[in-house]
Amino acid sequence: MQRILFVGINPNRDDHLAIIAKIIGKVEVYVINGIGNNSKKIINTQVFSWNEFISVNHIVKKLKPHSIVFFDIESYNEVLLNIYAKNQNISTYILDHGVRSFRNALEREEKETPNILPGSKVPLLEKVKNRLFILISLKFISKDDRLFFRKYIFLRKNHSSFGARRRLKDLRRLPSEYIVFSPSNLAYWQELDQFDKDQHKVSVIGFPAFDKIFKSQSTISKRVSALYVDSPFHEFNLFGWTYESKKEFVTQIILLFEELNIPLCIKLHPKSDEKLYTELKEDHTFQLVNGSSTEYLYLAEIIVGFDSSLLYPIISFSGTISFSINFHPKVLNRNLSQDFLDQGVSIAVNSFDELKQGLHNKNSILKSQEENKKAFIKKYLYKADGNSSNRLVEVLIK
Repeated sequence: MQRILFVGINPNRDDHLAIIAKIIGKVEVYVINGIGNNSKKIINTQVFSWNEFISVNHIVKKLKPHSIVFFDIESYNEVLLNIYAKNQNISTYILDHGVRSFRNALEREEKETPNILPGSKVPLLEKVKNRLFILISLKFISKDDRLFFRKYIFLRKNHSSFGARRRLKDLRRLPSEYIVFSPSNLAYWQELDQFDKDQHKVSVIGFPAFDKIFKSQSTISKRVSALYVDSPFHEFNLFGWTYESKKEFVTQIILLFEELNIPLCIKLHPKSDEKLYTELKEDHTFQLVNGSSTEYLYLAEIIVGFDSSLLYPIISFSGTISFSINFHPKVLNRNLSQDFLDQGVSIAVNSFDELKQGLHNKNSILKSQEENKKAFIKKYLYKADGNSSNRLVEVLIK
């Protein structure tokens, strides 16, 4: 049976675990996740930490993978394993995750700090073990590869991850193949890793995490009137939001829909402060949903939100009108939903008065947005057929 090694699976991300679940039984699955005690169990897989191995050679000899799937190739361990594996004719992949924005990555570059080891807050002993892993692994690659790796170390110590990789255009840090979710995400990886699509193998598959949403369309008999998709800005201290300012903002959203007699449903983010909404329910009527088994919500007539990967499939649905909130306590130099605005599938609102006016004119706005959805799907979702997971399996299992 084919053996696939996944490196960097996040056991707290449902989309990562869904990928594993899709191929369990078809291949043997191994996972390297974190170092020391940071690795977590994942059902029906053999999970290891980096420090259970003494070198990249040890990993390959023990697990005998036919292919290795990374979610990125950035840490020193990942770069070394990628180099060694390709030298052993083992196929390596970078598997996309989430909606990618090169513009957002540029803005984050100055905020990033050097990251030498995988994981954070690692005990000193585990760090020492990992450095030994790196030193021993260097013995199993060529002199030229060692020179490249030392150059990468120098750049990574002095620049952000983003800055280092853009300053080092070298195929040795790149996988054999990229598996990306959309043409837009592909553009992100091309800019970040400096490769030409025509000179590097790429498979575009769509978003496996959205398959369930797209397949649910045919089974939904009743549409939700209005859906507000929450973003955890105050929870992460972003854009000047506080508990008080967010509570006031959400209150105004609820009052507006109450005034227009439009039933409102609020979909919480996993990190949302549910206490805030529980307090609001004492004085207002709205449906509050917190969880993933809520496909019926996504076929809403009206969508209001800021920036969330969940908005991409929802906005693509026919008959759905979208409003992108563009006002925060702290003034921003751009709209967080710029992708939607550029494609003409959402309209920016800069105040509650503008949102109210838009809701009064929703029929004409919907008509203009409908005309742009086909192009939006092609660029940002690739396909909305619910078969992205199947395409992923076809790429990985050969």
